[in-house]
Amino acid sequence: EDQFNQLIGTAQKNLYAMASDDVMQDIELYPVIEGGNIAAHSVGGIAVQCLLGEVKQCDIALSTWQFQPKPELGPATGPKKLKVGVPTGSKKDFAYFTTDVAKGPVYSWGNVGIFKYVGTRASLANEALEVSVIMGGEEKGDAEHLQGKAVIPMAGIIDYPLCVGSVKQLNENVEAYVQGRVGGSIAVILRTVTLEDGQTEEDPGPGYDAPEQVESTLCMYYLRPTFQHLIVIVKAADGLGVADPDYNSSNPFVRVKYDGNVQHSNVVECS
Repeated sequence: EDQFNQLIGTAQKNLYAMASDDVMQDIELYPVIEGGNIAAHSVGGIAVQCLLGEVKQCDIALSTWQFQPKPELGPATGPKKLKVGVPTGSKKDFAYFTTDVAKGPVYSWGNVGIFKYVGTRASLANEALEVSVIMGGEEKGDAEHLQGKAVIPMAGIIDYPLCVGSVKQLNENVEAYVQGRVGGSIAVILRTVTLEDGQTEEDPGPGYDAPEQVESTLCMYYLRPTFQHLIVIVKAADGLGVADPDYNSSNPFVRVKYDGNVQHSNVVECS
């Protein structure tokens, strides 16, 4: 007897539950019995790769930025300005803003630009700013030269409104590879894309929190192909001290410092 095209069972999971789970999910398969009812015992499972998230419009404001030249390169007093690139969406083009000219030795800019980004919280956390330091251009027609560029990750900017990065220059002199540090304040306001400017989202009440997939399972899906990325995967840790004596757990998390930037994972509670 032909066994093809026969109903083996049904797998069900609502979108809210899927949007609150890992990207890779297993959904139990239950057979359909007489009368169209679903049996209580499972006959297998279906592996699903699901990437779900609420699309937000993000207003990003950069202000009070400074460039600190590397002291070992000698005093710097010439005119400089910043050209800042901010992504407009996941794997979309950048929007650029060029500041006015500032003079040293303290290079400071009050207003660096206001930008809009459309995407999910997870996609925003995997983006980066492009900040170029440009020498010259004090007067119209003056020659301008790129001193260096910084690529600054945007992970954590919603909770920690500060961005700092190293300005680097392609140079045969190793000592001149790092030209200095640039950074400043970054404010982010998120709202549903259907809301107009100035409107705020209403609290949906208890039990109706917006779904959010596990952050650690999302980053590989939002990496920008034009950037180079350092991926750190921690599979285990032994010999950790007890942080919570009530549960005899360590509550571990991972903090990574690379190239002047610090990022950390979520805390694994009761572990």
